[in-house]
Amino acid sequence: MSVSLEDAATKRRTFLEELETRALWFGLAAALIQAATTFVFNPGAAGLPLAGSPDSMAIRSFLAAIVISLGVGSYTYVWGMRSRNEFLPDEFKQDYRWSVVPMALAAMVMSAMTIAWSFAILNQAFPGATFNRVSMTLFLSIVSATIAYVSAVYMGRLHAADMLYLGVIFLFGTLLFAGARNEDPYWWEYSFSHLGMTPSNSKAIFNVGLIFTGALIVIWSQFFMRDVAVLERRGLISHSVFRILNVALFLTGISLGMVGLVRFGIAPILNVVHDVSATGSGVILGLLMLGMWWLNPHYKRVFYYVSILIVAGMIGTVLAKVLGYLSLTGLEFGCFVLASIWLVLFFQNTQLLIARVAPESLTMRLR
Repeated sequence: MSVSLEDAATKRRTFLEELETRALWFGLAAALIQAATTFVFNPGAAGLPLAGSPDSMAIRSFLAAIVISLGVGSYTYVWGMRSRNEFLPDEFKQDYRWSVVPMALAAMVMSAMTIAWSFAILNQAFPGATFNRVSMTLFLSIVSATIAYVSAVYMGRLHAADMLYLGVIFLFGTLLFAGARNEDPYWWEYSFSHLGMTPSNSKAIFNVGLIFTGALIVIWSQFFMRDVAVLERRGLISHSVFRILNVALFLTGISLGMVGLVRFGIAPILNVVHDVSATGSGVILGLLMLGMWWLNPHYKRVFYYVSILIVAGMIGTVLAKVLGYLSLTGLEFGCFVLASIWLVLFFQNTQLLIARVAPESLTMRLR
């Protein structure tokens, strides 16, 4: 299907206006429903604490975040994908159906984590604060409206770049949140895998978080490879290179997910699987960095130099661990950071290359 740039700009503007309208309606509905639920059905509630109790503002906001972001996020994700597919060229249409559940769950978890972090800070800033029925109603209504609006806008406009950023944020959010919730403040003297094997609150956060991170990277890679196919059709890369990139990015996500799925400390063979998975994503991306010049020589030269520098940084962190200057946790964190930086740079430079050889492909998208 051919779409002129003028038509694409008009459809983009119409889409964004409609999305904003729907987001505002969702926010208004969430505020009113929350207000009615809190004020009308909690007539005896008084002195509700900010946090630290099974019935507190933090818990109620946490539950609201789960319900609202899951419902609003899944609806606007499907609606947004359908709306964009209506006028995108066939080569850029996305089959989003299989990704609805994991993306909606990711939105739910990100919302819940944001609420948890926010109330942890609020509880430090306002220790001992309590809410009566009126202030409770106002506060929860604002929280619910904000969650609904942000979920609608973000999930409705979600594209490959957002999926990648969400995956990276999910990775580091999981590691830091699990570390903060671990009962041993010196867990970092062991490794990140220690977070997933100790009998504490961090175990589920770490394992489930990494499984979701792996799923997000897999989803992103399939959306991204739909774009990379343009380079193959323009003759810039061969079909074998396309397959190498597709398999490498897919296995990167699988490796991350396996770290959470196969917990360390259960059995020797599973420990090997866990360790191989933990190093697998870094090794795969490192090989891509080193081989990028041969796989696709059409990027700007500085991108290859930066890729080599990042590989050198990853090797440097390994040497620093061997020489005793870094702990295993420091090694893992350093490699996670460097690999994530390169993955984002790889995505951005590929998008710029696609825009250079097929400018109409990006102009007609809803960014």
